[in-house]
Amino acid sequence: MKKLKQIILFSVFFILTIGTTVAQSKSVGIGACLTSPGYGLNVNYNMQQTDMSNLRAKLTLLQSVYKADYFTTNYNLFYLDIGYYYNVFKNKNRSFIVNVGGSGTASYELINGGSQNLENGDILGSENGFVYGFNVGAESEFYITERLSLFVNLDQYYIINSNINNFNSVLSGGVKLYF
Repeated sequence: MKKLKQIILFSVFFILTIGTTVAQSKSVGIGACLTSPGYGLNVNYNMQQTDMSNLRAKLTLLQSVYKADYFTTNYNLFYLDIGYYYNVFKNKNRSFIVNVGGSGTASYELINGGSQNLENGDILGSENGFVYGFNVGAESEFYITERLSLFVNLDQYYIINSNINNFNSVLSGGVKLYF
């Protein structure tokens, strides 16, 4: 009887351990973003490659304001990032981790709501369009449960052919669900 209890306990522990490994192999996250000056939303999908690395796809939508010497206009950025992140720190019980990485970025800039006419009567020389670049980022995660974590992410974007701003920093925070 004692041997049977040990086998049952070991089996339960083994199944829970496998469930934890599978639970942390893929995740979906949603977060709020801050950029200077503006705000937004991001949604990300992570697929663990090894114990120390993962592939990430992220969609970020930003609303911001561009201020020049003689005019101010709104613009929207839509970033699609696909990249690789590497784990640089995790504590002993794996409840806190830090990842760094980078990604290629395909984007769309929507300037002044698509209108070429500014409020002051001037005509905007920049056009809406697809832009591209890359980003580097750092992310920290704090696991609440095996399947739920809170994250804070800082990305620095460099958009090569942007009409507004080549460099853009985005700070985001939110929740991730592992499955």
